[in-house]
Amino acid sequence: MRYNVVMGQNERRNMPLYTISIASRLCHLPVHTIRWLENNSIFEPARTEGRQRMFSDTDIEFLLEVATLLERKVNLAGIRVILEIKQTHHLESISLEIVEEE
Repeated sequence: MRYNVVMGQNERRNMPLYTISIASRLCHLPVHTIRWLENNSIFEPARTEGRQRMFSDTDIEFLLEVATLLERKVNLAGIRVILEIKQTHHLESISLEIVEEE
């Protein structure tokens, strides 16, 4: 029997596949820094039933972006502001696309 499972690209990108140790290696961030970001509400990774953190490709991209900010010596408050501006800009772009479609 052969299964034909079609999964969208977005679903795949958001599927939690990596443990914190793998995410740490992929992002070049120490595990304690990833936990620090979570504890400071910068992001929240998925968890297994056993409470193990799991990271998706989308999470890895986000952590790489944060790693770049940390390399540039941006502090926690600065990271929050930058992420908020990016989110606001993203929402404005989506709103503009919707208006243009109407």
